[in-house]
Amino acid sequence: MINLKDIEPDATFLAQLTVPDEGPVTLINTFAAPPGQVEAVIDVRRQDSEIMTQPGFIAAQLHQGVGGSHVLANVAVRESTSALRTAFHDPRFQALLPLHPDGSVSYPVLTRTTAVPGTCVAFRAVEDRVAWDAGHRAVIHERQSGLVDPDRSFSVFTVQQTII
Repeated sequence: MINLKDIEPDATFLAQLTVPDEGPVTLINTFAAPPGQVEAVIDVRRQDSEIMTQPGFIAAQLHQGVGGSHVLANVAVRESTSALRTAFHDPRFQALLPLHPDGSVSYPVLTRTTAVPGTCVAFRAVEDRVAWDAGHRAVIHERQSGLVDPDRSFSVFTVQQTII
C-alpha cells in the first residue's frame, strides 16, 4: 500500500484539490519506491494511466531518478482542479493504491505555472499551453533542420507555483 504524505502541512494535497478552477494545473507527484521495487511501482503507474487519462487530461510524463535511485516523479497536466479531483476520487483509481509495494511513499503537490519576466511565461488557459507546445516544437524542428541561427536564444524554463 502506498503512503500519501504532504510536503507542506499548511497546503495539503487534498486541500489543494478543492481550490476553484482557474485554468490548467500540474500535479507533481514524487514517489519513493522501496529498494528493489521501482519496476513494481512503475507497473502500478502504467495501470493507473489507463484511468487517469479521462476527460480533462492534457499530458503526463514519468521521470525516474538516475544512478540507482529509487525515486520517480509523475508530472501530469489537467485542464482544471475539478478534472484532477474527479480522476483522483474515481473508485477504479482508488482501487489501485493498495497495489503499490508496501513501503511506497507519494508526495503529491498541485501547481500552476508562474510567469517570471524575461525567463518564462505562465499558462492560464489550455489554449495557451497548446499554442506554446506547438511553437516550441517548431523551434526545435527549425534548430534540428539548421534553419535557425544557433545563437538564437530560446528558453523552455517554466516555474511551477504551488496552489494554496
